[in-house]
Amino acid sequence: MARAEDAGAVAAALGTAGDRRDGGAVAPSAVEATLARADVTVLLAEVGTTTVGVLVLRHGETLPLGAAAASVHQMAVTPSHRRRGVGRALLAAAVQLAEADGAQHLVVSAPPGGREAHRFLARLGFSPLVVQRSAPVATLRRSLGAPAVGGEVALRRAAVERVLLRRRRERGLAGTA
Repeated sequence: MARAEDAGAVAAALGTAGDRRDGGAVAPSAVEATLARADVTVLLAEVGTTTVGVLVLRHGETLPLGAAAASVHQMAVTPSHRRRGVGRALLAAAVQLAEADGAQHLVVSAPPGGREAHRFLARLGFSPLVVQRSAPVATLRRSLGAPAVGGEVALRRAAVERVLLRRRRERGLAGTA
């Protein structure tokens, strides 16, 4: 299991695994914050002194199952060590921890374009539970026409203006102010 001093190795393994959607690196400070959480266990796979795999396991209830479950939020194996049993060993350790915790299910997240990861998980018996989609809050606010924090007055004003414009159009007064 990873400790605070392993944050750099965990961040490097997650960043170099090549499956990150944004292609970016993982900040060691984010890993340190994750390692400090009581409901999270981070497992490392090492060859000698080199970290070649990481699994981030969260303990607790998983929706929509509504049952005690453990969730694998991140699992990464460096490309040079794939197809050598590293992922299988990480999942076996996660299963032991989940059972010891009383979990009835193990839920795994996989990247949407990770065809090999999906095949690997399917061969082990995982099946799709839900499809999760993600979007930046600012993008959703614009798409939904929702106000920014503190922007409720502006939204009301815009709604009133739309109603007034519609009424003007209905009366044939669209050109007047």
